[in-house]
Amino acid sequence: MPLEKQLGKLTLIGGGYHSRVYSNDRNEVIKVYKHATGMHRLEATNMTRAGLGEWLVAATEIAGFEVLIMKRFDGAPVQANTIMEALPALGVFLQQLHQEKYTPVDLQIVQEKLERFELSLRAYQTELKPMFARVKTDLESGVLIAASSFCHLDLWFENILFALPNQVRVVDWHKAALEDAARDYALLFTGTLELLPIATAGTAILELAKAEGVEKRVPAYIALTTLHDLHWFLEKKPEGFQAAFDLKVPRITWFLEHGLTS
Repeated sequence: MPLEKQLGKLTLIGGGYHSRVYSNDRNEVIKVYKHATGMHRLEATNMTRAGLGEWLVAATEIAGFEVLIMKRFDGAPVQANTIMEALPALGVFLQQLHQEKYTPVDLQIVQEKLERFELSLRAYQTELKPMFARVKTDLESGVLIAASSFCHLDLWFENILFALPNQVRVVDWHKAALEDAARDYALLFTGTLELLPIATAGTAILELAKAEGVEKRVPAYIALTTLHDLHWFLEKKPEGFQAAFDLKVPRITWFLEHGLTS
């Protein structure tokens, strides 16, 4: 493999749609992007902005590949039995990440997404009514008016690494952008706390959100995120739609009924 001439022997440890991730014998993690789009430099810039610049080694091109080289973090993706241990440190990290405030969130985009999801999911309006109603109500009442923050926007469990006793590192920063901080908590709820019983997950996310003062906006964004996920399955992976629907809809409906409602 051409990359190994410069980076040493590579061992595949993960990857996804955009990249493959390797380790080498230098205690480094090497992310190799499948398409030449400059994503390696974007991700390096976002990591630095998030205060993680010390973990960067290089963003470079090697043998025609775009490559991000990082120091290795000796942790593992959170699981159901480690999430609760990781949450305090993760909460501190997110509060620091969201600390600076920028331009107001563009709620027209939220409105447009809602309309698109209403159209694509119209056959399921009865079951999804509480989610659509929550987003509409909070949009119309002004609850969702907020300044934007720098957000990760992909907080599913594979992107949250944890090492005892209290070390957390968030990885995969190519989606990071200015958004409502409440969206990060919504994505954490639907992508990571989904591993926990709903009552435990609901209590945990509201405690984290209250610590940052965004708890009133989180339920609507949890509803919107769930609608987005169902829309995605319907359009991109229809064979997985029913399983996602059966898992997500009862949980989010319960949360909207029993969690914070105003």
